[in-house]
Amino acid sequence: HLTEPDAVIAALRTACEILPRDELARSIVSSNRLERAAALAGGAGRLRADKLPLILAATAESDTVVQQAAVAALAHFGEPEAISRLLELIRSNVEPLSSTAVATLAGSRYSASHSALLELLKSEPPETKKLIVRMLAQFPRPLWSEAIYEFVQDSRAGLNVEALSALVQVGHPRLVEVLTEALRGSDEALKQQALTVLVNRPDAESEGIALTFTLAHIQEKEPLPTMLVLLNRVKDRRALPLLLERFPMAQNKQPMIQTLALIGDQETSQFLVEKYPALQNHEKGEVIRALVRLDKPKFRELAGQALLSGDGSLGSYAIQGLQEDGGPESVRLMIDVLAKAENANSWQQLMYALANSGSPQARAALIKARDSGSPEKRSVAVSALQNMRFRSPGFQNYSQAQLLSREQKWNEAIEQYSASIQMDPGFSDSYAERGIAYMHLEKYEEAGKDFSKAFELDPYNSLALTGDCLVLILGKGKTETAIKRLEEHRGKYPNNAVFQYNAGCVYGRAY
Repeated sequence: HLTEPDAVIAALRTACEILPRDELARSIVSSNRLERAAALAGGAGRLRADKLPLILAATAESDTVVQQAAVAALAHFGEPEAISRLLELIRSNVEPLSSTAVATLAGSRYSASHSALLELLKSEPPETKKLIVRMLAQFPRPLWSEAIYEFVQDSRAGLNVEALSALVQVGHPRLVEVLTEALRGSDEALKQQALTVLVNRPDAESEGIALTFTLAHIQEKEPLPTMLVLLNRVKDRRALPLLLERFPMAQNKQPMIQTLALIGDQETSQFLVEKYPALQNHEKGEVIRALVRLDKPKFRELAGQALLSGDGSLGSYAIQGLQEDGGPESVRLMIDVLAKAENANSWQQLMYALANSGSPQARAALIKARDSGSPEKRSVAVSALQNMRFRSPGFQNYSQAQLLSREQKWNEAIEQYSASIQMDPGFSDSYAERGIAYMHLEKYEEAGKDFSKAFELDPYNSLALTGDCLVLILGKGKTETAIKRLEEHRGKYPNNAVFQYNAGCVYGRAY
């Protein structure tokens, strides 16, 4: 809880719900302010009318915590004294008591409270009416409908906007008519409120009214955000020439580009490409995303330029588009750009994007980047290849095979590794692990073939190297060859604990 009084009231609520009424009344006049507030908030509704004076007295307390709890507690009483006190507090315009008193009357179960609130609505100044109307929306009742309807036309102190919001919550048989009239009026705030309501309503009539207003609006002015939301949903192509005409003058072009991408055509693509050089970077990024749908060749051209520009945000847009496209041309483009990119941010994004593509070409490009000699690229490439490993179509069978290997069910494990290889012939780990299974069955020839293939696919697969060395020792008796091979490649695996352990096993078998 945010405050100590809130915490105490919550903690004592269940106690106040079962406390004998006499004890509850004594708690309301206790010397402890938090006990009093908790009794009023959690138990006043159980008291008889003869205890109402205790609550009325508490509404005049100087302690705001007790006073607020007492005002809210009057919701349980429909007696004239209770209603009169609430009206008095509303007219005082002292917050937060006035708002609490309005909410108490609106949320009361007594019709006399509702009638008193509606009567008050007729005579109070605009700011008080605004408060009342707002509260009526929070406690929607059919009873409020006609009263609120009358205030939609009242522009004083923004009451019409509040009234319209309330009328939407409460409901009215002429609501659509009211919204339509609001669109035809001169009050801009009310227009926007009405449009927002119509756009969010699910019926065809409301959508049609909102669309007609939107099309008329963008003939003369820049579209409002709500209008673009509507056009994104309905995709009415009548808006296309109007949006193109408004585009050069638009202050915020990004959301308009998003809409053009959804309803545009080849002509739209050419228009956006022409405007591209003069746009801000975030707008250029949105054009790149739009061209994924509208013009893939032009998209790939601009995406390549963006990735080589060194601009991180623009490059992110390009990579998102390339991943969304996902075709072989996009993968080739990422591979080509990776070979040329000098900016660290660019090649990092590209490597992870290639890993997500999961293609054999992407795997080969990442292995090439890992072996390029750059420690920074190697680190990122290793991480990206690990991500690709988890995304391999053969990974599920590989995981199942590992479980079987732990149980030393070598033949069954071999079947699963073979299934993994069939799903992904480039999955180096499955070859290496199958080689281990063959070795446990003393099938050294088959194991050696698997280790060689695994090392061919991934020269950084340490398990393939150490496994091949063990086959040389155990299957062929070539101890010196095995040790020499191990030491030749040791430099590839600095700080690799798995390699260090397996290298120790090789030496253990050798000597």
